[in-house]
Amino acid sequence: TGRSLGGAIAILAAADLQRYLNGLKNTSKLVSVETLGPARVSQTVFAKLVGALLKGSMYCLIPARDPAMRLPALIWGYMHGASEVLSQTLANNSVVVCSDSPDRKVSKHPLRVLSLWVDDHLCYMGDTVEGD
Repeated sequence: TGRSLGGAIAILAAADLQRYLNGLKNTSKLVSVETLGPARVSQTVFAKLVGALLKGSMYCLIPARDPAMRLPALIWGYMHGASEVLSQTLANNSVVVCSDSPDRKVSKHPLRVLSLWVDDHLCYMGDTVEGD
């Protein structure tokens, strides 16, 4: 698990761990990863490689207007590595599945729009997440 930049690092670490486990004999362990508002981890080719490596569950929860998860920009080819990107609605009472992952072609949610709602980066499902 991880949040923000830690979420992006968690995705990369999970892919590296799965690659290591795949190299061991007599193992069928699957690595799963769940993140909160991670930055986009890679361009499409690498995101597909991460998706191919990680056969466990891979979810990403994002507040609807969180600016951190929109970086680096889609126009530069960056995507989330998660197979399912779940975005909280503006009402903060439900989630919708978004298309900001390499196995989906059309986004039906405004993940492409840059937002300056920093408060949304600090609030997940009604709970505030702040550093010390």
